[in-house]
Amino acid sequence: MTDDWGVGAASAWTSTPAKPNRSPASPASASRREAANGKKPLAKHDAASTTPLLAPVVNWLANHRLAISSVPSSWHDAANASPLYKASCLSYGVCGAYLVLFGHAAHGQPFLARGEVVVWLVQSALCYQSDVGNIGRRSAWHAADRIHAWPFTVFRGVYTPLAYLLWGLYTELQARILAAGFILGLFAVFVSKRAAKRRDMRGYLAWHACWHYALPGGAVVASVLGSLLNL
Repeated sequence: MTDDWGVGAASAWTSTPAKPNRSPASPASASRREAANGKKPLAKHDAASTTPLLAPVVNWLANHRLAISSVPSSWHDAANASPLYKASCLSYGVCGAYLVLFGHAAHGQPFLARGEVVVWLVQSALCYQSDVGNIGRRSAWHAADRIHAWPFTVFRGVYTPLAYLLWGLYTELQARILAAGFILGLFAVFVSKRAAKRRDMRGYLAWHACWHYALPGGAVVASVLGSLLNL
């Protein structure tokens, strides 16, 4: 999940706005010129590959200010070369798969508990495309990730106490573990945001990975602990 909302616009999943009345420039020179002007170079994307049904949605996302990456394009290779950082984006999917395999999405569970599994899996796909595949590049994936991730985070903050107090889905110990993961995640995303502003690449990748691991990690640990102790 990305942590900076950004400003700006784009015309497809990732695209470079045309500049009228100027001679064509090579991609390298365009990137250097954008970097000198404090702008983040944009990635190319074949907009024709988008299905007609999704094209209006994709164009809307890509033209939204949320489509801008919060970090420079020079960080892209380092992020993709870090196994721990890349794996952090998949932790949401691991959590969702665990909940499915061990029956937490069964029909006997409340609707929110069953629907939560789908949210975990969707978040994993969005997170990987945004924070790995298109990190440092303007992309509609960033907008989609942010629009999905922050409401999901708020949902977790509200759902956990309700599940504990009203539905009895968690024990006190499990609720504490989930709360600890939630608080750690918020702290990590705050620190990673500050690192991005300082252009501290290593700090950003470390703390942003921690943000990815914290929330699903707390959910899995609490669930495993409940299974082992027959809670």
